[in-house]
Amino acid sequence: MLIRPNREKLVDILEEVFESIRVIKASYLVHEVKAPWSIKARCRGDVRFILVFENTCWIRTKKSPEGIQLLSGDMFLLFSDDDYILSDEQERLPTEFENLCLLEQDGNRLRYGGDGDAALVITGFFNLDYNLDLLIKILPSEMHLPVCRVRCRAFRSIFELMMVESENHLIGSQAIVDRLCEIFFVYALRSYSIDFRDSLSGWLAASLDENLKDVMIGIHQDIGYKWTVGTMAEKAGMSRSAFASRFKLVVGLSPLEYLTRWRVHKAGLLFQKNNMSIAEVAHSVGYESESAFSKVFKEACGVTPGEFKRNYKKGKVVTEELLLVEPDVPVI
Repeated sequence: MLIRPNREKLVDILEEVFESIRVIKASYLVHEVKAPWSIKARCRGDVRFILVFENTCWIRTKKSPEGIQLLSGDMFLLFSDDDYILSDEQERLPTEFENLCLLEQDGNRLRYGGDGDAALVITGFFNLDYNLDLLIKILPSEMHLPVCRVRCRAFRSIFELMMVESENHLIGSQAIVDRLCEIFFVYALRSYSIDFRDSLSGWLAASLDENLKDVMIGIHQDIGYKWTVGTMAEKAGMSRSAFASRFKLVVGLSPLEYLTRWRVHKAGLLFQKNNMSIAEVAHSVGYESESAFSKVFKEACGVTPGEFKRNYKKGKVVTEELLLVEPDVPVI
């Protein structure tokens, strides 16, 4: 039997995570602004994004209060719940969104500011289906993807199509916008993992870490195995204590916490894609006891496996964390 090299197995686990990404009702705004301008964004969604189409702007976040200048073609992603500020200059005082004096609003397109240099910026958010946010929360709190010719062209193409869909209000437009956001998000995560490997954290970093990648491959290839910290450490070729410390440092979770999150995530996928019983799913993801699995699942998702199955079949959002804002309220 041919054993594939670890590089191919590593690609497989990244593919597995990327393929499971499902966006729920993405929303965005197009800001046509002229200097001077500055705005404080409200917090919405599991993932928030900023794309600079024309000219430049500054973003200030809790992690980067001094500000980061974004150039035309730059993409910025936020995974935290903190407010952020966009402006034409680094230290300009912001205006709350509710107090913004709009010169004009046409659907998702806003025009405001003074009579100086013009800029075009897209901001938006989306939530992630059921419990994938458990994995997103252990990514870096923010990602800055500087302009790159190939990446810039790809992002522009995606968002230009997104704007066409939103402006036409045709049947299926929201579904198309959601799928386009999935493409953009996977593209952004892949680009970041390639270009900024040394600054990665969470499961992306662990998947590329020389000490941890074999364990990550093992967990993702055989989620039903009776994993313990001891068996993981043995696979990593490390002592139990050294492995546990290294894993917590890189991922931000203990090995068993990460294992539990991935098992719950896989269980959600199995409930969606297969007509399996709760006991069968529990066994598939490594639980001998249905009651133990149900307890862990409810703690992670806020609903029991049975409620999840019923609600998913009805097309309902099933966790409190994924409640959406009213679709007619503009957000940034």
